[in-house]
Amino acid sequence: MLGLWTAATRAAPLRRRLFSSATLKHQVAAYDLVVIGSGPSATQCALESAKQGKRVAIVDKKTRLGGVCVHTGTIPSKTFREAVLHLSGYRHHGFYGKSYSMKTVTIEDILYRVQRVVSSEEDVVRAQLKAARVDVIPGFARFENQHEISIIRDDADVKKNGAVGANGSSSNSNLDSLSRVKADKFLVACGTRPAHNPLVPIDGKVIIDSDQILSRDMHQLPRSLIVVGAGVIGMEYASMVNVVPGHSVTVVDGRPDVSF
Repeated sequence: MLGLWTAATRAAPLRRRLFSSATLKHQVAAYDLVVIGSGPSATQCALESAKQGKRVAIVDKKTRLGGVCVHTGTIPSKTFREAVLHLSGYRHHGFYGKSYSMKTVTIEDILYRVQRVVSSEEDVVRAQLKAARVDVIPGFARFENQHEISIIRDDADVKKNGAVGANGSSSNSNLDSLSRVKADKFLVACGTRPAHNPLVPIDGKVIIDSDQILSRDMHQLPRSLIVVGAGVIGMEYASMVNVVPGHSVTVVDGRPDVSF
């Protein structure tokens, strides 16, 4: 009899763990603030709210914590620029002359440096959120009512159901299993993406947008590049590619003067 009691006692924690795992998907977590997105404004809001003693969570797509700024915007574009200026020898032209070059610049060299910096910046954001005890829930958010969202993790399901989201990451398996989240307040900070004209067949190979030029799908820098639009982003990439020896760039803009 004692043996049966001992076996039952030992099995009880296991049953509780199994029950907990099975019911976790239906658990509703409650927060004071939920931030949708993890870019600079989203992260800063989450950190400051956590410092005020609020219970805070960030909901974002799992693969890219830090948002557009870290992955396709400011950080990678400026790293791209610095890598091009260094590898091409452009910074040394004032001393050695314009004929000086360090090596043949390849997209692999540039993207290697970009990915190293992006990974480092992502780790910084993750460490800041962890230190402030901000939960990071991976997925997309869909509002069910004024104070509750559902978490969607399948990109195909997101397209079907029209969820809101951007980037994110978490090492907590409990957060990975959450399907519903309640909060007193929500901040929607999803960021932006390049605008596409439906009449322009952007294929990511011949016709690309400003995000795709930093993609690993780019196998080489284009020898000739036409940049449509002389805004800040267009002129930035036009300048960077034009610095590389053997590459030519043409900028097309509908305005008579190039200005920002």
